[in-house]
Amino acid sequence: MNDADVPREAEVTLKPNEVCVVLENGKIVGSVSQTHMEVSPQVGLFGKLFGKSNPVRSFMFAFTGPHAVLVQVRGTAANEDEINCLITLKLEVTRESAPRLITFPAKGTMMVQAKDIADLLSPAVNAAALEHLRGMDATSMRTVEANEDVIYAVKTGLRATLDEHG
Repeated sequence: MNDADVPREAEVTLKPNEVCVVLENGKIVGSVSQTHMEVSPQVGLFGKLFGKSNPVRSFMFAFTGPHAVLVQVRGTAANEDEINCLITLKLEVTRESAPRLITFPAKGTMMVQAKDIADLLSPAVNAAALEHLRGMDATSMRTVEANEDVIYAVKTGLRATLDEHG
């Protein structure tokens, strides 16, 4: 949401599961959660005397989650058994990680949904899961141990991608 779209002196009260990232003149100046804030405060008289003007502000609002993201993994094992599974990821956005979500609006996506995140994470999830499952046969893929190993492999494989995108 851009500054021009916000009524002057509008006030917003964020719920416990919401985060607001504030940008001024294109730079991230902070993120807030669980607070009551004035969205577009004006520069005071003292600031105006020294030539300051009101910055151009933008606001990015996000729900902290947890968000359930489903990713389908399909492939073939080394012994030609079919691999077809659905992995559910539970993701949370923290106040510290929310500013990294700015990559979505920077690429033109103004409303990020679970599908957008699934599309982003799908290649990394597929690579990590298939690398682990390819050496197994169909019966061993269905065990609890295989499930736990795949979860660990996916968590490890996603660490860099999640750090990059918040």
